Amino acid sequence: MQSELQEYLRRLRAGENLADFAPQTGLVVDKAKLAAGGEYNLSGERYRENGPQTSAYPMVKIEDVVNTVTPPVKIPKTSFAAVGRFPIIDQSQNEVAGWTDDESALINPKKPLVIFGDHTCAVKLATHPFAQGADGIKILQTHDELEPGYLFYTLRVRPLETDGYKRHFSKLKETVIPLPPLSVQQEILAEIAGYQRVIDGARAVADNWRPRVDIDPSWPVVALGEVCEVIAGQSPPGDSYNAAGTGEPFYQGKTEFGEMFLGDPVKWTTDPKRFAEDGDVLMSVRAPVGPVNLATQRVSIGRGLAAIRPKRDRLIILYGYYVLRSLEARITGSSGATFASINKGEIEKIQIPLPPLGVQEELVAGIEEERRRAVGNIELIAMMQERIDKAIARVWERRE
Repeated sequence: MQSELQEYLRRLRAGENLADFAPQTGLVVDKAKLAAGGEYNLSGERYRENGPQTSAYPMVKIEDVVNTVTPPVKIPKTSFAAVGRFPIIDQSQNEVAGWTDDESALINPKKPLVIFGDHTCAVKLATHPFAQGADGIKILQTHDELEPGYLFYTLRVRPLETDGYKRHFSKLKETVIPLPPLSVQQEILAEIAGYQRVIDGARAVADNWRPRVDIDPSWPVVALGEVCEVIAGQSPPGDSYNAAGTGEPFYQGKTEFGEMFLGDPVKWTTDPKRFAEDGDVLMSVRAPVGPVNLATQRVSIGRGLAAIRPKRDRLIILYGYYVLRSLEARITGSSGATFASINKGEIEKIQIPLPPLGVQEELVAGIEEERRRAVGNIELIAMMQERIDKAIARVWERRE
C-alpha cells in the first residue's frame, strides 16, 4: 500500500496521467460519523476503523505533503502596531493581529502558505508578505502535488478538533486527507472562488448596513425623557444567580445583545430588582455606552443596562430603537475612573427628532425593508458556505 501511494505521489509530481491508476489507501470512515456532534474532525485516531477509505482518491498524511517554514523572527505582542505596511499573523481567529514596518521579519510567500494555529487550530491562507506574531503558529508550504487553497479549505470545512489549550501540530501531521490530482483540486478551487466572491460581496453589505433615519429639519426635537420612561438597571445579590432557569432571565450588558434582539438568556436570578418589559429598548450604559437592543420578553436587568420604555401615544417602539441605534456613536456619558458610563438623567436628556406617528410608521417600514434585505445577505452567506462545504465533501465520497 505504501509503495502504491509513493507511486501515486510521484505521478502527481510529474504531471502524468492518473486515469489508469487508482491505489486503494487510507482509513475507513463512516460518513455519518463525519458529522457527529455537528462538527468535523479529520484526526485518524478519531475515525480509525478497519477496511478501505471510502474516498475515490488516495488518502495521505498531511506531514507527507507539507514542509514547515521558519520565520526570520517572531514579533512579540507588545510590538504589534495598530497601523503599518505589513500584516502580523498569529494564532488568533483574527485574519490580521497587528501591523509592522519591520521588513527583516517578513516571510515572502512564493505561493500561498497555510497558517495553522498550534493551540487554537485556527487556519488561514497567506498570499502576501507577512510577519509571524510571537509563538503558536505553524507555517505550512505544500508540496507540488497539493494546492495550498485545497488544504486550506479542507481544514476549514473539516477542522481539527481542539483538545484544550495545548499544541495540536503533532495531531495535524497525522491527519489524513484525500489527495485528488491537481486538475481536480484546481477545479474545486475554481468552483469555491465563485462562491467566495458572492460571500465577500454579501458580507460587505451585511457588515456595513446601518439603519439611517432621514431627518426633516422641520420636525421638533425633544428630550428622550419626554417620550419615554427610563429604568436604570440594578443587579441582584450574587447568591441569587443560577444557570438552571430558575426565577427571571437576567441580562447585564452588551455582551448579551444580538444583532437587534436580546440573545437567549444564560443566567437567571431568584431576586430580581429591576425589569425590562417586552418592547423596551435596552441601552448599554457602561463599557461601552450607547449600543441598543430590543427586549422580547420580561427580563431582569443589571447595572450595565437601562430600559427605555416608549410612551406609545408619542413614540413608536421601532422608530425609537432605530433613532437611538443611529445615534449610538454620538451617545456619551460621564467619564468614570476606569470606564465611561451614562446615568438615567443623562439618558433622559438625549435629543431625538420626533415626527408625527404616521411619519414614524413610514420611516420604520422603509428601514425594515432594508433590514430584511441585509438579513437576506446573511442567509446568502450561509448558503454559499454550504456549497463550499459540499465541494470539499465530494472528494471524500467513493465514486463507483
